[in-house]
Amino acid sequence: MKRRSKDMCGIFGGLLNKTETQNGLSRLHRGNDGMNVIEWPEYGVSLGFMRHSIIATNDEKSMQPIISNTAKTALVINGENLN
Repeated sequence: MKRRSKDMCGIFGGLLNKTETQNGLSRLHRGNDGMNVIEWPEYGVSLGFMRHSIIATNDEKSMQPIISNTAKTALVINGENLN
């Protein structure tokens, strides 16, 4: 059986609650530097991210999903974002 690499980020979400998204992320076998899930229960939607950090291993500001000030919008990207 081929093993999946943890050397990349994982993205998971949809019409799921927070627990379902966390369970889905854990099955991806991705990332090893933290997990974060945001849920909008009023819409029945959640979005999660498993982080694999190469450069900023302890930078909490780079954890995703990136959430707007109003907490009504979130963004998850796969790849490196350079400012």
